[in-house]
Amino acid sequence: MARTTLAQPARFFALLAMCTTLVGGACASDGKADKPRPEGWFSPRASVDTLRVLSLSDPESDLLPHGTAEGGMYGGIARTSALLKALRARRGVPTLGLSGGDMYMPAPELSVDSGGQNAVAAANNSLGIEASALGNHEFDLGESFLAGMVKAAQFTYLSSTIDVRGGALASLYVADPAAHSPWLADHKGHILPWGLACAGGDLTAGPDGKKACSGLTVGVVGATTEQLRRLSKISDDIAVPDDRAGVVARIQAATAQVTAQGARIVVLLSHMQNVRIDLELAKSLTGVDIIVSGGGDHRLADADDRLLPQHDPDPLCADHVDSCFPLIAQAQDGNPVLVVATDGQYRYLGQLVAGFDDKGVLTGFEANNSRPVPIDDTSVAELSAAPVADAAALELDVQNTLAPLMEPLAQSAHFLDGTREAVRNHETNLGNLSADAMLWAAQKAAPDINIPLAVRNGGGIRAPIGSVDKHSFERQGGAIRELDLRSAFRFDNPIVVAMTTHRGLRDTLEAALIEVGQTRGQFPQVSDSVRLTYDPQGLNQTHVVKDGRIEKVQCPGTHIVDLVVTLTSGAPVDIVREGKLLTPDAPIAVATLAYLAGGGDGYFPSGKPDVRALGETPPTEQSSVRDFVTAEAAADQWHDGARYAPVDPAQPTRLRPHGTAAAPPPACAPATP
Repeated sequence: MARTTLAQPARFFALLAMCTTLVGGACASDGKADKPRPEGWFSPRASVDTLRVLSLSDPESDLLPHGTAEGGMYGGIARTSALLKALRARRGVPTLGLSGGDMYMPAPELSVDSGGQNAVAAANNSLGIEASALGNHEFDLGESFLAGMVKAAQFTYLSSTIDVRGGALASLYVADPAAHSPWLADHKGHILPWGLACAGGDLTAGPDGKKACSGLTVGVVGATTEQLRRLSKISDDIAVPDDRAGVVARIQAATAQVTAQGARIVVLLSHMQNVRIDLELAKSLTGVDIIVSGGGDHRLADADDRLLPQHDPDPLCADHVDSCFPLIAQAQDGNPVLVVATDGQYRYLGQLVAGFDDKGVLTGFEANNSRPVPIDDTSVAELSAAPVADAAALELDVQNTLAPLMEPLAQSAHFLDGTREAVRNHETNLGNLSADAMLWAAQKAAPDINIPLAVRNGGGIRAPIGSVDKHSFERQGGAIRELDLRSAFRFDNPIVVAMTTHRGLRDTLEAALIEVGQTRGQFPQVSDSVRLTYDPQGLNQTHVVKDGRIEKVQCPGTHIVDLVVTLTSGAPVDIVREGKLLTPDAPIAVATLAYLAGGGDGYFPSGKPDVRALGETPPTEQSSVRDFVTAEAAADQWHDGARYAPVDPAQPTRLRPHGTAAAPPPACAPATP
């Protein structure tokens, strides 16, 4: 089916009228006869305003370009800045540049100083965006580091779902923009819940000192996931909602405030980490017109949109064949909402050109100009994008600074799979290698503790190690370099030993399996001493949450069917058999990451474990793999990593989806936290 355009409004209305099923709040045609459109769903009036939203999300410090399997190049801050500048220059349409968040995260590039400034901060400023949602990864290095990055920003960070009570961010947080200035342009280098943007015009002050926009006034609201405390490192100075209902209430209040300031069009920058959540949010909100979804790396695209080689549209698009970029949702008041999302790490930009009537209600969108734009040489040529000198020089400076990290440490016979889709959904060989190295390093550092297993989160693995052949497209092994370790294990968390019980281990792995199959970062990777059989259809563990902290486990969850751990003596121990926890109070020591031992990603939800540090200079994610591989090679046991062959998801060894879990206890509710 052809997609709608503003030039053909009748086709837009026809497309929406064909939506006979609402899937997660968005339109999907079931191929049956048309039904009458719901009352108030569309505005029959002609467009009087047009807005172009250029969006990106989750760049995550990935400033350098990458090679495609065909030998081309994509990504990098130089191409991204050039394309954004070229897209802004096209036609006289009011335009905003916006981000869904995670403008940086720990990575080799984040440690680079370029011309006296942080390279990632400089790169973010080269994009020329007006605002970004405040993502969870902005907090990874603490609030003092975030404060420095916010101060350096030539744009505004937005989040209506956090409160700053004090600390390093207090002086940068503007709780009530209306009391100062509602305009984003007046709050660069600050954090706001909402603000006004002037698109396609200038801000001028009137006789009363108040500023007015000569172009299109757009309200922009930010939102950060209520799971922020579990996903990153935030102090008690940061308050977050207890649940999704609290998020909705805060977004709605911010939308009301920005509307009261004169915005007829409202864009929500939502770092809820999943476009499905944003589709649900749309159904609960009134007054939001466009949602830029961040944190989930969802590659929304239609069948005729050009993507990077070997990239396919997000699986979600199979349920939205009429339009997947944008997705079309229905707000609580019956008005349409357009939802866009792009893959991160400077792979794609999103371009949405939407029309609005005189009431600010959506009337349609331009199909030819609403699509994901691959950040590659083809797009640069198509748009005649001229280089942005500062961004190009910055990229070269970063490349030269990181060049010494390219020396090989070892060789791998296999592609070590740390791709997002793999490591967050099933066992992978890089996950196995990391968990084995963690266990080896912990046992070496604490020989007095009997440590039989290691558990880590797949979401902490951020990149693969290897390459793809440009002719055969075969994934290949190769050199393991220091830069590879720093890129794959960007957080470089210290390894600790968590002294817990069989119940604590079971509850941790149940927490790790929440929303299994949906590319969630808590998905586990385990050492070779673990054999876990789980039911993907089991009920999710649910929690009692206060201020973002898990107070207690409300529902233990029913994913785990069997769990066997082989002790250091070589004896296997059944911890869970056929869904039943056998010896709940038996003690067990688990090598894990300090972040997870502290409750990160929801691990150890049934109570804080007794955490044992591994010396003054503990092993870390990076050093454990480096030292493990080096020691194996010295003992002539590495063999280019021959035993870390790629894991067939259909026949995994350690993490096996299979069978049906035992029936849940009566008190277990199937709700997801």
